[in-house]
Amino acid sequence: MWWVTGNIKFGAAFGVVELVYKPLQYYIHERVWYRFIKFGLIEEKKKKPITKVIKETEPLPQKPQRGKRLSYSKKTV
Repeated sequence: MWWVTGNIKFGAAFGVVELVYKPLQYYIHERVWYRFIKFGLIEEKKKKPITKVIKETEPLPQKPQRGKRLSYSKKTV
């Protein structure tokens, strides 16, 4: 810009503004591209979640019946 305008202050100011503007413009451009355009992006297939099978060593305690008390302590074998 200094070469175009002949003013060194204007050229320096333009350079500083450009250093701030370009990263901001790049960020906004990428956000818009990923959200709305999606050209050139490869869509990943959603994977099924991995589930573990948990084997229980003892059955779950049953709901106590009326008048009866159950203890939930572990028995040692």
